[in-house]
Amino acid sequence: MTPQLPARGFTLVELVVTLTIVGIVAATAYPRFANQQGFQSRAFFEQVQEGIKFAQKAAIAQRKRVFVTISATSIQACYTAVCGGGGVPVTDPTTGLALVLTAQDARGVAFSAVALATATTFAFDGLGRPRNAAGVLLTLVTTINVNSTAGGDINRAIYIEPQTGYVHT
Repeated sequence: MTPQLPARGFTLVELVVTLTIVGIVAATAYPRFANQQGFQSRAFFEQVQEGIKFAQKAAIAQRKRVFVTISATSIQACYTAVCGGGGVPVTDPTTGLALVLTAQDARGVAFSAVALATATTFAFDGLGRPRNAAGVLLTLVTTINVNSTAGGDINRAIYIEPQTGYVHT
């Protein structure tokens, strides 16, 4: 008498339960991944924060003032008070081009749900301390707001300490 081998495979009930669970997980996870605006907002926030930190490090390394100009959708760093039109830009080490960070993806498509709320110009001196455009040492914390209009996303703030130039969230 030959021994009976156990049946292989899944029952119909097991397959239906597995497909139901996969469907529920997909239905709850898809909206999170389909809406990229929250991810874009966070990525731009981190890019702006690192750009400001790099401008401070460039000022310390070069021992000269680096100006940071912030508009609604971009941030620029220059060695002169005027970044565009003849200004001397800080070079981005990853691209070799001027350090200009804009709210757009690698293809040049603008992020629709993110904007910088604080349009301003300030500078880091050779010691990395923040100064206003006229060169006066700042005495209050500088706040740069990155606002998001994406559903379920939050507005974020970058703070620059007055005496040290420490950039943090």
